Amino acid sequence: MKPLKTMIAMALAAFTLTTIAAGPDWPPPPWKRINTAKQAEECCDAGGKVAFSCKDCKVLNETGDKKKAAALFDKNATHECSGCKGKVTVRQVGAGKGPTEIKFTHDCSKCGKESAFTCATHVKK
Repeated sequence: MKPLKTMIAMALAAFTLTTIAAGPDWPPPPWKRINTAKQAEECCDAGGKVAFSCKDCKVLNETGDKKKAAALFDKNATHECSGCKGKVTVRQVGAGKGPTEIKFTHDCSKCGKESAFTCATHVKK
């Protein structure tokens, strides 16, 4: 029984340290935040991965599929955060008029507005 308690204590300590170490600079490198479907598609074309992430739950849900990555920006879609199980909706920010790209943000029903976001491993400069 004592080894089991020791293993549980060690696992909790490792989880706490990992969460604290992640800090405000979430997500960790090589991930960089993106906010357009075009950026997601370009990342997949370059062989990278796109992830849906929650800054409070510290989870990354990865995909390398171009269609799945673009779906993360579908304003009619909802996603589930695998960390808190909250419902995440996509919200357009900015008018998208003229030559500017339409940008999006993600809101979680449990963690709040703009708590979730998308990020990619390859970001075109």
